[in-house]
Amino acid sequence: MTVTVPKDILTVAGPDAQKFLHSLVSQDVASLSPGDESWSFLLQPQGKVVGFFSISRLAKGADEPDAFELVLDEGAGGRVRDALQRYLIRTKATISLAEGVERPGLTEVERITAGLPRWGREITESTIPNETGLTPIAVNFTKGCYVGQELVERIDSRGGNVPKRLCILRFDGAAVPTDGVAHLEREGKGVGTLTSAAFDPDTGRTIALAYVRREVADGARVDVLWDADGGAGLDQAMVGPLPAAGPIGNSPTPKGSTGLPRFTSRRP
Repeated sequence: MTVTVPKDILTVAGPDAQKFLHSLVSQDVASLSPGDESWSFLLQPQGKVVGFFSISRLAKGADEPDAFELVLDEGAGGRVRDALQRYLIRTKATISLAEGVERPGLTEVERITAGLPRWGREITESTIPNETGLTPIAVNFTKGCYVGQELVERIDSRGGNVPKRLCILRFDGAAVPTDGVAHLEREGKGVGTLTSAAFDPDTGRTIALAYVRREVADGARVDVLWDADGGAGLDQAMVGPLPAAGPIGNSPTPKGSTGLPRFTSRRP
């Protein structure tokens, strides 16, 4: 089933567009050919997330300026635009924003199954990229300097250990927390927070994304507790790893595809 979802679209265009973006975002923008698409972060100087998006280089005619398109969750575009504009000094580039543009996308259950975060849920202004499990596809560790690089590099060089990590939860039952947020416990101890949940018609059970403390291993079972109408919600779920990589851009992975990106950003 093909669905459309509202997205915020940022366009950065001009003679200096490539150099400008390459120096700021976590992905290797300079290596993108027209039509290529990658995942990337824009970070605060302290290393926390400003935005997570797909970035593509647009095809252009002989007399047209270089241009890049950033596709973000609805509501996230203004924050990234404002952050980029603060660096737009003596730079031959312009930034424009279109909000709420309908684009082909994923249903909520497809998004969760793919392990793709959503702004305001899995990613907020306090998120560290290494917690999301997305640095292998959204961070290029050989491109050189970019804003917020120091924290990401330091964590990666020490084995990538962070206090919590984004995981897939597979519920025993079909109950979905009404607001998508719940508390996780293991042996009576708080071990994480659920961020998004949806009923999966293929399995007849609920699937979710959650940040889970690193001492909770894949395959472990946790109690999921939430406030429900007329009382408390309760279910059990199994913790699992994120897929190796989400689909490119904002479309479901074609049948028969591994879902792996066309690019790589792992260390050599």
